[in-house]
Amino acid sequence: ENDIWYANDFQILDEHIDSNRKIDFSKIKNKEFKNTLKKFCENRLQYINFVTTSAYIIHISNFLIWLEDNFPSITHLNELNRDIMEDYFVWLRTKSGYSQKLINKSILELKKFFEIGILLEFDNFPSNGLIISTDYAFKSQKEANPFIDSELQSIIKIIPKMPKLYGKMLYCLMTLGCRISEIV
Repeated sequence: ENDIWYANDFQILDEHIDSNRKIDFSKIKNKEFKNTLKKFCENRLQYINFVTTSAYIIHISNFLIWLEDNFPSITHLNELNRDIMEDYFVWLRTKSGYSQKLINKSILELKKFFEIGILLEFDNFPSNGLIISTDYAFKSQKEANPFIDSELQSIIKIIPKMPKLYGKMLYCLMTLGCRISEIV
């Protein structure tokens, strides 16, 4: 019933969590949105810790508050559509002030909210996913770019001029094919 849940109200195994840590639902005005988020939160607290759950709730709450501010005519989450979601993603990328990492995290946590809601069959909830994998950006894998023979010969010529320790490290890197972190 409460709009603010404190960590010390839950049986928490991790004693390192600040007992004043809280999950705050009070900024969400729409009662149905708030109750749905509370159901989601209850589910998550069964499987993940309080701190992680509270991080989920922050991003999902931001979406619900944005939804209330920008689409006040929407009273049930099953009224959402792809266009509204894309408007939210545009807002995240242009006006939220979030970094790309935080934008991706927000979208992924919102996706988890929709997936869990569909699985648990929340009332007045979208029946299919509204977020697709192209909504968030991934870091692209860079292809390994090995040295060409002339570059490697230049590096080998420099080794005798280096301090002995660094020369040995560089020789190990080239010979063993290790990463610098493995050598150090």
